[in-house]
Amino acid sequence: MKRAPAHAGGLRTSERLAFVLVFSFMAAFVVGLTVLAANSGASPLVGHTTPSGSQTLPVGAIGQPGAGDKTDPSRTGSTVEIRSTSATLSARLATSLRGAVPGYLSQLSVGVVDMTTGATATYHASTHYVAASIVKTDILAVLLYQDQQARKPVTATDAGLAAEMIQDGSNAAAARLWHAVGGRHGMAAANKALMLRQTVTGQAGSRALTRTTVADQLRLLMDLTATNSALHSAARDYALGLLADGFAAAQWGVAAAASPPTAYAVSDGVRPERRLWLADSIGVIQRHGQVLLIAVLSRGGATEAQAATAVRAAAMAAATVITTAAS
Repeated sequence: MKRAPAHAGGLRTSERLAFVLVFSFMAAFVVGLTVLAANSGASPLVGHTTPSGSQTLPVGAIGQPGAGDKTDPSRTGSTVEIRSTSATLSARLATSLRGAVPGYLSQLSVGVVDMTTGATATYHASTHYVAASIVKTDILAVLLYQDQQARKPVTATDAGLAAEMIQDGSNAAAARLWHAVGGRHGMAAANKALMLRQTVTGQAGSRALTRTTVADQLRLLMDLTATNSALHSAARDYALGLLADGFAAAQWGVAAAASPPTAYAVSDGVRPERRLWLADSIGVIQRHGQVLLIAVLSRGGATEAQAATAVRAAAMAAATVITTAAS
């Protein structure tokens, strides 16, 4: 049964159904990208809800491709790739950021993809940042990819940990899953298949030291939404469902750019580092009827509030530039 996300501020039934339809019928062509939206037969959330609220996948769902998947079961890599970025749109994004986050331009990177038209705009997309809590989304994708390759369902233990990690923001659950997938080496191997070429863990192999780029975070979001992803439809839908029901209830990041009262699937993280604040936010949102992938990475906020405000403003700027271009 299809279930709309319970996240996003207590949506009415009609609004939740609208969100389901958007994702169910996101079989949109993409210009300039080898990206397709989720096929028309796919449900945004797969499986059922347990009494504890965590989601589980049906037996065999990870190991087998869905009806709409274009990936061969023996395939080891994803064809999702950003092949080109609009120079014009990227220039507009840079101009918009100068007005939205003056004095912060050297401390953040931004990227946005319109899943309907394929329009893409980026700002400093290859600059590395500490991933902070958004590394949890990568850990989830790696877990699902490994189980898919092993042709086995997610175990009850891993499903519980995944729900705690994403829905409750548990660092302890993230640490356990990090070790379960093989730590630094397991993450690196799966990330290669997921086409995350610029995401690396620190020399100590700690998840807390993972560094990534906006370019890779957009690729990760595509891995969670594209039918030609290395992840099969059951895994994609499961991951989006967890993110839609997730920990980031406050609209301080990418979620702030979503048109109210639409739902969204996001991952956020803020933390202090050397007297400054890191703030990262990635997600899939709806804005003015369009489905957008947005990633904002930053460092250098003097306060937590300043860091969050800058990320929110950058996300709004990216969403506005890309939706204006489509109108």
